[in-house]
Amino acid sequence: MNGDGRPPASLLGAFAAGLGDLTHPAFRGVALKTIGLSLLAYAVTGVVIWQGLAAVPTTGYGWIDVAIGILSGVGIVFVMAVVFPAVVSTFVGLFLDDVAEVVESRHYPADPPGRSLRMLPGLIQSLRFLGLVLLVNLLALPLYIAFLFLPPLNLVLFYLLNGYLIGREYFDLVAMRHLPAAEAKALRRRNRWPVTLAGAVAAFLFTLPLAALLAPLVVTAAFVHLFKRHTIPPRGGRA
Repeated sequence: MNGDGRPPASLLGAFAAGLGDLTHPAFRGVALKTIGLSLLAYAVTGVVIWQGLAAVPTTGYGWIDVAIGILSGVGIVFVMAVVFPAVVSTFVGLFLDDVAEVVESRHYPADPPGRSLRMLPGLIQSLRFLGLVLLVNLLALPLYIAFLFLPPLNLVLFYLLNGYLIGREYFDLVAMRHLPAAEAKALRRRNRWPVTLAGAVAAFLFTLPLAALLAPLVVTAAFVHLFKRHTIPPRGGRA
């Protein structure tokens, strides 16, 4: 697919197209910015979590302190998996327009270009998203603990729950470049399952240490393709 105006035919096709977009020369600058912001998000998130765990007092009982240390290590991995996508997504508005413009001009040149998102409303929405991710995962923590020894179930719960949140955020941001906020949200609700599954794939990418550095770029590009998939009929004509 290259400038023919036809979106990918499948969800995985949208991510494959997003991954392929990384090779485009126009992405080099935004790729460097994405890696920089991802590293910053990793550093900030890691330092905050580490300082919080360092404040946990020792009990003086060896086995209890060892158990606390092990749980703290597991907690760091888990919290990073939850918090990092939310933190880096608060930065997504800084480069979303750059990514979307390249994807749209490369693959959908005949379509009307999207409008740049205003900085303040986008930042406010991203901060709300950060708070929502933290709150929802905190409320789900008892279920995560209950399913700790049932790996398939806890992973399914984690990726579906966070996939819904991530899919909702990225789809709305991409869609609002072309539609009023109410119409963008209505379109997303009509396609909630594809959007949620796309969010689950995105959540998985965010949990891969090296892939996570470029995940915001790939995910943003994939959601541009996903938006086009739900607004352009298969043969390329307008709905």
